Amino acid sequence: MPEEDIARSIENLMRLTVESGAPNCNRLNETLRTLPHVLRNTKAIAYELARLRRMLDRRKINRPKLGYYGLGSKLCTAADLESHWAAYWRRQLQLPFSYHRKSWELCFVLQALHEALTTFEGKHGLGFACGHEKLPSYLASRNAILTATDAPPSLSGVAQWANTQQHASNREHLYHGVLISKDAFDSRVTFDFADMNDIPNQYLEKYDFCWSICALEHLGSIEHGLRFLENSLGVLKTGGVAVHTLEFNLDEGDTIDHWPTVLFQRRHIEELGRRIASAGGVLLAPDFDEGQSFCDRYTDLPPYDAVTNELHLKLSIDGFRCTCMGVILRK
Repeated sequence: MPEEDIARSIENLMRLTVESGAPNCNRLNETLRTLPHVLRNTKAIAYELARLRRMLDRRKINRPKLGYYGLGSKLCTAADLESHWAAYWRRQLQLPFSYHRKSWELCFVLQALHEALTTFEGKHGLGFACGHEKLPSYLASRNAILTATDAPPSLSGVAQWANTQQHASNREHLYHGVLISKDAFDSRVTFDFADMNDIPNQYLEKYDFCWSICALEHLGSIEHGLRFLENSLGVLKTGGVAVHTLEFNLDEGDTIDHWPTVLFQRRHIEELGRRIASAGGVLLAPDFDEGQSFCDRYTDLPPYDAVTNELHLKLSIDGFRCTCMGVILRK
């Protein structure tokens, strides 16, 4: 049967009505048309459970305490978001509590930097693929001196990121007035375009710290991502720290590579550790525990924007169960 006929037959099977306007009552269609509602019901139940958990644990999760917790490279977990250190950074960034991996990434990066540097005062930092994130404004408010970067507009795929407000084309995109005055921001933050696959030589050995948030999985391949992590050590002074987050495939076996979004696995992180050691650096020992609570076991499914995400620690990316992982590198 020609492909056009197959496509037409499938389309007819999936239509909700027949030509007369009556419901399409074939058995396959009855199954297919219920699936979106089953999915939304599952999401609604999971989100409500997460909301109730947050309400019951409000006193615990909103008790901020800055300190040293021995954070290492690790996967995103609900326990992290319920911790005193995450509560502290949420308050600093003026973020509401949610079981959301993006909130975890921001808190993880700041806690890892705090434990490595003790203070941001006078430290020089380099941010990769900063988009519209709050970290440059916050770090500048703590008197860090920053170079914030994003991909050159000429690179493939940048237009798509710009359309979803995930790409910075100038310094103004990084300014958050609730965190810092404009004069202070302008005096401590410079903006530049930088290709993460080709880090400019002008950045080498200039910085006390660098960071990126879920950017290196968009560099074209797993190898490109690993190479960026290695090369990010090059921008650091001796003793400096690099903190990066990435998309992590919790499944074993196959993964996605050579694609706009690639998915790293445990074997790739272990390979990274060997490479970093060969380069004279250290990958802080990775913890692959994905968490034990209901919030960790639930896998969020598309559509992600149907309702407000109350629970988005683990998710399906092209059928693979994924989460964020943070890696901490010391030079």
